Formats: sequence, structure tokens, C-alpha cells
Amino acid sequence: MRKFPHCVLLTRVGGFYEMYFEAAEEYGPLLGLKVAQKKTSAGSVSMAGFPFPTLDRFLKVLVQDHGKFVAVSEEYPNPEKGGLLFDRKITRVVTPGTLIDENFMDPSESHYLLAVIMGPGTGSEREVGLAWLDLSTGDFFTQETAMGGVRADVARIGPKEVVLLGAGYSGASESGLEEILRREQYFVTIHTVDTKVILRGVKSWKDMIETEISKTTIKEMKDIEVQAANILLDYTQTRLPGIAMRLQPPVRKTMRDSMIIDSYTLRGLEITKTSRDQTLKGALLDTIKKTTTLSGSRLLTNWIKSPITSITAIEHRLNLVETFKNDTYLREDIQSLLKRTYDSQRLLQKMSLARGGARDLVRLARTIQTTQKILERLKSENLIHAASVEQLVEGVDTPLNLAKLILDSIDEEGLLEKIRMEESEEEIAAALAEADGEIAAADYIDPAAAVVTPIAPSSTSKKAKKVPSVGKKMLSEKDAERAEAWIMQKSASSSLTRLHKKLDELEWKRVNLETELARKISCAQSLTLRWTPRVGHICHVKGKDVDLNHIAGATRVSSSKSTLSLQLPEWTELGIRIDGIRTQIRTEEQVVLQRLRAGVMKSLSALRKSASVLDRIDIACSFAMLARERNHVRPLLNLGVSHKIVAGRHPTVENGLHGQGRKFTPNDCFVGDRERLWVITGPNMAGKSTFLRQNALISILAQVGSFVPAEVAEIGIVDRIFSRVGSADNLFKDQSTFMVEMLETAEILKSATPRSFVIMDEVGRGTTPKDGLAVAHACLHHLYHTNQCRVLFATHFHDLTDLAKSFEGVGFYCTDIIEDGESFSFDHRVRPGVNRNSHALKVARLAGIPDGVIEVAEETLKRLDDGGS
Repeated sequence: MRKFPHCVLLTRVGGFYEMYFEAAEEYGPLLGLKVAQKKTSAGSVSMAGFPFPTLDRFLKVLVQDHGKFVAVSEEYPNPEKGGLLFDRKITRVVTPGTLIDENFMDPSESHYLLAVIMGPGTGSEREVGLAWLDLSTGDFFTQETAMGGVRADVARIGPKEVVLLGAGYSGASESGLEEILRREQYFVTIHTVDTKVILRGVKSWKDMIETEISKTTIKEMKDIEVQAANILLDYTQTRLPGIAMRLQPPVRKTMRDSMIIDSYTLRGLEITKTSRDQTLKGALLDTIKKTTTLSGSRLLTNWIKSPITSITAIEHRLNLVETFKNDTYLREDIQSLLKRTYDSQRLLQKMSLARGGARDLVRLARTIQTTQKILERLKSENLIHAASVEQLVEGVDTPLNLAKLILDSIDEEGLLEKIRMEESEEEIAAALAEADGEIAAADYIDPAAAVVTPIAPSSTSKKAKKVPSVGKKMLSEKDAERAEAWIMQKSASSSLTRLHKKLDELEWKRVNLETELARKISCAQSLTLRWTPRVGHICHVKGKDVDLNHIAGATRVSSSKSTLSLQLPEWTELGIRIDGIRTQIRTEEQVVLQRLRAGVMKSLSALRKSASVLDRIDIACSFAMLARERNHVRPLLNLGVSHKIVAGRHPTVENGLHGQGRKFTPNDCFVGDRERLWVITGPNMAGKSTFLRQNALISILAQVGSFVPAEVAEIGIVDRIFSRVGSADNLFKDQSTFMVEMLETAEILKSATPRSFVIMDEVGRGTTPKDGLAVAHACLHHLYHTNQCRVLFATHFHDLTDLAKSFEGVGFYCTDIIEDGESFSFDHRVRPGVNRNSHALKVARLAGIPDGVIEVAEETLKRLDDGGS
């Protein structure tokens, strides 16, 4: 606890993890655990604990829900005689960014840990190094960026934890970066690193990288990126002292590779989460995600936050989508096969960390076999874009021999039995942990220490027996029986074959002994040979009056009104021999398991590549399915600076209307060539904001490699998308609606380039009409003359259209309402012109404002129009 004062220490004690002293008092109630007093030679100590199978559950509460660091101390048998039975040491420090394969992790999300270091200089051009990794998959990335782009880069990465250097090193505090990151609600950790560690070269990573780093990557990687990676790797190693870290070679990202979408735009366009509820449902990702696999879902999430700018790469993705869109049978077959695969990326990472078990190996083998079937299915077709498919699968190697070796070695029936038994034990542990919050370590007996009744070789039943509970005390010896479940085939190794043969011989001897003893005491139906944790091997007999005169050497151990327990030298000797063989079998099974893991490691590079290809196939099928269902078209990408979209639609809004049986009103958008900037007027609820957003989303989808919701879409590659739509007070940071709006607007005006696409909605509305109009006009002027980018600018300042008429190449468009007597409806069509009537009172009446209020408002409006007071 002194060595890790910033952590909640969990110490393994037998079947429990325990907390002590003030940690128990503070965190015990938080976890719903009873805080007890443990008597020691130094006096009473506060303690709280929970059964070890429930570790994931409590890590989630501490780490994920409350952002705590947890140091896990495991116990190891002490080989020294005469000392402590166990040594204990910290094997890992669990933080929000250093989770590996915990059950509570969202498998559809990447789990990135990011390190940031500032270079010399000041201002927005100051050099910044980024390095991030996902320990659950081994993905490792670096990037050089500038201070002005850090927030957008971090938003794209979406880290679970951000590591900054301590004061005096990184400049993160004085530059305001730390405050920015905390304001964006990232979990920020300050880490102290020796300068020598920061300045290490790439060669120092050799032991942590599973395959050699390419010379090109090493040559291109900037010093600031290497420094960020050194911080990242040092931080990870200090948090995982008991684990040999294995990562994929670093992939270097550059700012020119991707469309930049900053955090404001991610929120405003609701790309991965809705702005109101911060949930996936209703966001763009939710609308387009039809992926079959978890790893495909993770990749799609990363793609949608970081669309690419290479036309060649985009066209390759679109070719794959078109291939599956035009061949429904092929797509359905591939998706059906994909459902039979498992999350290879995370399975492989578990293997590289020596954490993968027999079940993981079986899943990996099944995935290898299915991957081969997918490749064969693709090669059997005469595809329209065969070259793109061939390019995707080129070099993919499926090690079928490895898959066969795994499946021939592992006994899947025995494995399932073992899993059922472990799940039963976990259920018991969970029930203990939930028993009125009154669990203490003394109330728990490890299910693995319960009574064992060996199963005779002739037994055909492999059903796991449920272990009952007795009040709050669990599992006395007579309450449970445990059968051994072997996870390896007897033929998996020559040693296993020999050991199982020996075990069968000893089991038959046990059966014969049991039969002989039962005959001697005339109770054949009620005698069993057992083992208990307290007295070892015993003979358990049901019956009151048992004649022991015919059993030589029998020693009475215990008795009740209806049972009797005896110790017999013959059974003790035979039982010890059986246990010894079983121990040897378990040891040999681990040897075979390790050998299979080693086989996976030899094929690691090939398996990583095939897993990546499956993810891309999954996304292509997903986009193809979406295109068919939603009538999306293939976009045309070029190096121009214009949007030519015919009958474009908002994918999320259209999806919502479709669910209500309503149709979406499509609109054209021709901005960038003749008219570089559009000023759009019209009433609220008539579709201005939707029009702005849909064109931004169409651009994102096109550069992700998806078909888009339109009849025709020809788009010049966009380097950055900016969105100033909607806002809210940030009172905690003392920022009004107008201040938030100005911060977002400032970012756009400073960063937009001629290749950028900007949508702005109601700039200047948070202040007086006169000031707001002035601000809106100044922004419009700067975007037109300085940034020279594509702009859709929606406003209720009708005078702005008069001020902007002097700009050449500005288009004026509007939406309106359709009146029918006293009723009206919104016309969502965007047409040329200026609408100087916002119809605010009609919208107010529609919202339910009382008629008396509407009448007063109408009279007031009339007086103002007449110039009265």
C-alpha cells in the first residue's frame, strides 16, 4: 500500500481478494461489501473481501465507473521451507486505459490508451507527439501533429485514458492542453518518466513488438512521436509488471491521410453518439452499422471518425461494396460464414500475452477454418470487381494445419464440462457477494476444495452436479461432489496417453476396492470412497449399524445418526496414487496447451492479416446491405472543391421517418463551383439544420467508402469538416451559450482550408440582434475571402442576405411553409431565394403556446413592423 498509494490494493488470499485498513473502510461500502475486523498479532484490522471469480464485477465498479486505479496482488507458493506459505507481488495496476480482456469491456469498441507530449515552441503550430495502443488487440499507432489540431486528433482516437508527463516536462499544463482534455471529459493521468527513457530509440521497443518494425516506418517516424511512444510504453510496463507485453508493429498516422473531424463536429453531427443522451441509438454509426462481427464493428467505428482522403483507397473500398451489393447471394453467404467466426484480434492478443486458454484456441481454430471457406467462396465467383477482391485477400494465409492440430488436441466435450463447472463456481461466488452485503472471507469455502467422488471408467454421465448452499455458509464436504474434466484428448501427447491408461487402471482398482468393501460390510448401495479437504481420503457409509470387524485397519473418523466416515489404509494409498496421476495429467495438459499457444505465435503475422481482411469484408458487406435497403448510390470522388448532390437525404432522419411510415424530402446541393457559399433562410422546423447536416454526413460516408443516400453524388475530397450547429451553456466552466458558440466559430475560422467543408447554423443568435448580425456577417466575410472553403450558412438574420450580396459566387436559398387557410405545413424543399418571414408565431402556436400569448405577440409584431413602440 505504501508503494502504490494512488491505488486501491486488492490482495489475493486463497479464494478471496481482500482490502485492508482505510481502503476497506472507504471502498467496501462502495462495492456493497461488509467491512469486518480481522484479528492479527498487531491488533484488529479493517478488512473487506469478495470471492476471486467476481473480480471483473468489482473492477468495473472501481475502474470503469469511478475511475480508480486498482493494484492487484497475486499469491504464489513459496518454495522455501519453514517460511511463509505464499509470496505476494503486484502483477498489474488496472487503469481505464490498461484493460486487457476483462469481461466488462465493450467488445464493439476500441480501448485506446493515449500518450501526448508537447514539443518546443508556442501557439497553434507547436509540435505535439501522439502515441496510442489498445492492449486488448495489440494495435499500436503514432502521429505527429500540432497544438492547433490536438483536440480533433484526440476526438478521433477516442481514448479511455490520456497520459501526460509530469509538470516541467510536457508543457501540457501551461499550454492549456491538460485543461482542454479534462474539459472534454477524458480521463487524464500524469506520469513521471526519466528523461533517459523519453529519449530512447525505436530499437528499445524490440522485446515488446511481436514482429520487426519496417525500415520505412522507422525512417519516417519523427522524434516527437518516438518520445510519445516511449512514455506510452513506460506507463504500460509500470502498470503491467507481471505481464510480458506484446504489441503489433506501430502504424504511423499523418494528418494528410484522413479527413479531420474535431470534437465539436463529432458531437454536432452526432456521428458516434447523440448529443442529448450520449447514446449510440439515433447516431449515424447506429444507422449505418450492419456489421456481423465485433472486430468489424470496432473497425467501422474507427473509420467513421476518421474518413480517408486517398481517392485510390476510397475507390477500392467502394469496389468491394459494389461487389457485394450486386450479388445478394454472395453477400448473404459471406455474412452467414462471418457469424461463425470469433474476435480473432482479441483472441490473438490473449495468446501473445500467454492468457489464452483452451476455449480461445478452439475459437481461433474454428475461425481459421471459416476464413478458408470465405476465401474459397470469393474465389469461386466471377466478380465485377475481381481485382479489388484479389487485392484485398492477396497474401492471406490460413494455417489449416494449426487449426487441425488444435481441434485434434482439445477435447471440446470435456472443455464444455469444465466451463460449466467453472460457471457454477462463479454463480456461487456471485451469490455470496450479493448475500445482503454481509460477506466475509470466513464465510466462503472454495468450491475447488469440496468433496471429490471419482467417477468410474464405466460411467457415461458427464453432467455437472449443482453445488447447493446451506444458509450463508457454503459447501460442507457432504454437500458436493466434483468430477474431473479433462480439456485435452488422451491422444494429444504420448505422455497423456500413458497417464490416462495408468489412471484407468487405478480407477478400476478403486471400483474393485469399493465393491469389495461394500460386500464386506453388507451395504453395497451406500458405500462411496471420497476425499475431503479436512481429513483426506475416507470411506463414507450410509447406515446406522455397520459391522467393521471384517475391514482390517479401519479407523472411525466421524459419524452421525445415519452416516459413518472411515479411514482405510488401502483407500488412502490408492487415493494418493490416483491424485498423483491426475496432477500429472493436469500438468501435461498445460504443457500441450503451451505448445499449441506456441504454434499460434509462429503463425501470428498471418493470423493478424487474415483477421484484418475479415473485418474489411464484414464492413463491405455491411455497406452493401445498407445500400440495398436504403437505396444508396455510389459516390464519385474527385480532386475538385465542390459538392454536386442530387436528391440528397439525411441518413439518420430518413431512418427515423421510415420507422414512422413517413417519407423524407430530398434536396439538391451544388456548392463549391459557381456558388462557393450558400446562405439559407427559412422558418424553424422547415429543414435548414437537417439540410446542413445531411450534406456533411454524405461527405463523411463517401470518404469512409460507403454508398450514400442520394440519387447522384459527386464530391471533391474534403480535408476537414466543421460544424457549428446547436450549442448549450457550459456553466461549470463559466461559459454561456454565446461563448461556446464563439469558441467553436473561432476554431473554424482559424483552421478551415479551401478544401474544407463548413456548415454553420444561426451564428450570432446568442446576443443582441445588432451584435449578432455583425458577428454573422464578419464570419461570412472571413469564410468567403480568407478560408475560401465550401460553406452552408443558415441564418435568421435576413439582413445578412443584403450584406452578402456584394460577394460574388454566393447563393441564397430558403425553405418555407405551405398555408392552407388557417392551417399550414412545412415545406422542406430547399429552393433559390430569401425567406424574410421566420413564421415564429406559427411555430409557437404549434408548440402549444396559449392563444392569448400569441395574440399579444401578433400585436407587438405589427407595431414593430409599423415602426411604433
